Amino acid sequence: MPETERTINEIEADIERTQHRLASNLEALKDRVSPSTVATNTAQKAKDLVTEKVNWAKRELIDEDGNLNLKKLAVVSGAIAGIAGFICVIRALRKRK
Repeated sequence: MPETERTINEIEADIERTQHRLASNLEALKDRVSPSTVATNTAQKAKDLVTEKVNWAKRELIDEDGNLNLKKLAVVSGAIAGIAGFICVIRALRKRK
């Protein structure tokens, strides 16, 4: 028997290892795409984004003395209002179709 040929036991052992590895991969994939995991990850990303934006706003809108910088607040408020208006227009146009 040549050295490259495997025994039935070796082949069965390889198949069993492959099955275990596949089962483990499927279990990990199932955990990653489960609705509760996706919801938890999405909620955490949203919380992180809000925290990041609040921290940015604090840095940008509050001056060295701890007072609100009204000029910057007006610019940011105008930008937010513009974005909100744009979203409303887009939604209204979509509903017309």
